[in-house]
Amino acid sequence: MEDYLGPSPFIYSYHGNYYQMQERRNNLGTQWSFPPTDRVCDPRFSTAYLTTDGKSYFVNNECNLTKATK
Repeated sequence: MEDYLGPSPFIYSYHGNYYQMQERRNNLGTQWSFPPTDRVCDPRFSTAYLTTDGKSYFVNNECNLTKATK
């Protein structure tokens, strides 16, 4: 069962455990990684909100949390 808590940093469940998205800063800007999969999202936002299309969840309609966290 998917479980997302927000706003930023988002906390989510994966296989019955809870994780928090991690901020990574480098010379190109900020990225978010999603343990335990370590998939990365390269957002263009300073504040975050959660949306859904009924199947997937998104951060600011940019980062697909459903794909990033599974």
